[in-house]
Amino acid sequence: MAGAIRLSFYGPSDPKDQLLNYLSEKQMLLVLDNVEQLLGKGPPQASIVELMVEILQRAPGVKLVITSREVLDLQGGMDL
Repeated sequence: MAGAIRLSFYGPSDPKDQLLNYLSEKQMLLVLDNVEQLLGKGPPQASIVELMVEILQRAPGVKLVITSREVLDLQGGMDL
């Protein structure tokens, strides 16, 4: 995702925090296609879904369109 939005990570800061800080100031539509490829069983799946929710919460100018062949356990049209 960082490469697609031209974000370069720097220093010892957590990459997730850097991503969220960067997105918090942006207005954009992010299309995440075939997200099922990132899903696994258990905690990794939860962390990916949590990241998507956190992006929506911390970056009000960012909208996500997500496609997946696997159930993400999110409500359609979520407006956080």
